[in-house]
Amino acid sequence: MVLTGKLQQKLRLMIYLLLFLLIFLSLLVLLLSLPMELEINTSKNVYRMRWRHLVSVWVLLEETGFHVWMQLLFWSKELKTEKHHKTDSDKPLPKHNKRPIRHSFAQIIALTKRLWRAIFWKRFRVNIDTGDFLLNAWLYPVGPVFNKKGRSLRINFNGVREVDILLQTRPVYLLWAFLQSFITTKSTKS
Repeated sequence: MVLTGKLQQKLRLMIYLLLFLLIFLSLLVLLLSLPMELEINTSKNVYRMRWRHLVSVWVLLEETGFHVWMQLLFWSKELKTEKHHKTDSDKPLPKHNKRPIRHSFAQIIALTKRLWRAIFWKRFRVNIDTGDFLLNAWLYPVGPVFNKKGRSLRINFNGVREVDILLQTRPVYLLWAFLQSFITTKSTKS
């Protein structure tokens, strides 16, 4: 079979288009499947959010301000900030009146439940002292009930406050939770 010049050119263009579409879809699938993590550890002073292998942001709190480290693939940047003391010239900006987005209470509850299921608690350790002896005494029995499989809630009377949380999810799970909550609640109304 012999192809003419125009037909050969159209076929070549079609192959390039399909190749571009295949690369784009594979990158999209890769981005949606890479895990995202949020880590908060007050004892080590670690506050980090990262999209594994792509983006990482670390925050280190200090007395004089805080440090922020950002990393995007092979590029990284460090920012140091000082504490800002409020002066008289710092005035709040006027608020703009925007029309609020209206969602039903059922949609908000459905979205909250589905987002809760889409986030995996890899580590959850909380050791707190509320500063109120009576409240600590009331909360103390809650700890053993809550302690299961990677979760630890401890109430102490020593003034120690430590939080160690590691949350993990994938963007595809979050996207699916949003789609499910808004599509299913709309379809059940009609």
